[in-house]
Amino acid sequence: MKYIVKNIQNEPQSLRDFRSTPNAIYSGFGDTEQLLKRALCNEQGYICCYCLQRIEPTTTTVEHYITQNRHEESPFTKEIHKSNELNYMNLLGSCNTKTRNCSGIRGNTPLSIDPKMEQIEAQIGYRNDGTIYAINENESVKNQLELLKLGTFHNPKPTNGEHWLISNRAVIIDKIREKFAKVSWSKTTIQAEINSWRSTNGDGYFEPYCQTAIFYLQKKLRRYN
Repeated sequence: MKYIVKNIQNEPQSLRDFRSTPNAIYSGFGDTEQLLKRALCNEQGYICCYCLQRIEPTTTTVEHYITQNRHEESPFTKEIHKSNELNYMNLLGSCNTKTRNCSGIRGNTPLSIDPKMEQIEAQIGYRNDGTIYAINENESVKNQLELLKLGTFHNPKPTNGEHWLISNRAVIIDKIREKFAKVSWSKTTIQAEINSWRSTNGDGYFEPYCQTAIFYLQKKLRRYN
């Protein structure tokens, strides 16, 4: 996962207007011009809030971090769930492609890991084979990664695109290795590469799975400190 900087200024006027109508509920909101999905995609650099694959407004589900329907294990009341239905700061863009549907995988299960919190990047690591893991073997984070089926291990019977995610992340690391086979590793070159992966292109797009590359490069950088 990657830290998502939420900004209320990104909220489309259409959502503000709808929220002010009497008895407004999310199911009645018609994002006819995909203004909400466009806002979320742009805010996230067009990568899924959970798996970091490429998303576009046409391949995005509006994900409620505090879900619309309360799961029995939720720490929040029904009133809090309801009050967050139309809260832009609670909304994320989640993938909905032929390969994966992260929001569908999650369902209504409450999450303790939150891509809207900066510490998320310090909680999750990536192995060179493309699998994902919890830093310091944090059991809660590990369970959440498994819940979201983000590829914590090579599954002989892959489901929900887990093997595909793992393979794509491994390709990213291989590409970096190939690049640096032709360039000398140094603090300067590594930091420049990290900065590149942390930046969007001219169209506002992050590279898919960018956090995999950043984690790998940060490990390399620590050897020089």
